[in-house]
Amino acid sequence: ARSEAQPEGQQPGRGSAEHAITLHWLGSCLMRIGDLEGAEARLSDALELYRVHGATREAAHALQDLGQIHLARGNALSAIACYEQSLLVMREIGDRWGEGFALGGLGNAYASLGEHQRAIELHEQRLAIVREIGDRQGEGASLSYLGNAYASLGEHQRAIDFYLQALAIARELGDRGEEARVSWSLGEALEELGDLRGAVEAMQLRVDYERETEDPEAEAHAARVAELRRRIEEDDTRPA
Repeated sequence: ARSEAQPEGQQPGRGSAEHAITLHWLGSCLMRIGDLEGAEARLSDALELYRVHGATREAAHALQDLGQIHLARGNALSAIACYEQSLLVMREIGDRWGEGFALGGLGNAYASLGEHQRAIELHEQRLAIVREIGDRQGEGASLSYLGNAYASLGEHQRAIDFYLQALAIARELGDRGEEARVSWSLGEALEELGDLRGAVEAMQLRVDYERETEDPEAEAHAARVAELRRRIEEDDTRPA
């Protein structure tokens, strides 16, 4: 129990720093369940209040969340603006984790615009930071995104190298969802190089995980794997 009451006029309420934190939390929750419009409204309000109260670090984190929302809604330029503002603040206050996260967000935004070489530069910068601070989850994410960028450039062997590193980290951390996602990307890269059996083995991991977790995308992915198996059978029965 509190030992003394707050003086009148200092109760947390609308417009307070505490209210900004609540709005930020609500926005994050809405973002996780896919209500991007509701999340954006609350995060924008939280950002405004953070700025009023001089909560610089909190404002930078709100900008990163807004960047994710803009990117999910296809507004890459708005996302870039948010991530760049956040990056400046994180560097000013010496928040290396936040700096790395902003760099990764920028990398994803530029990738969505087809600027994959720029995305690689940004993800490499994040990779250096997360390795420096020992953020294994961030390292795995950076490696996976680098794999995506090289795959988009048609450099599938380089993509595979990054995916294998990311996959090892996901398994080390016991992150089965990330393991499933990276395995699928690895399978797609192997398919591009003609290794259909390797592709099936990798992609089946995601199908198994999605069926186990009752993911609605499971059967669509299963159909893709079944098509690869059919192609393998055709190759095996084709006369030499």
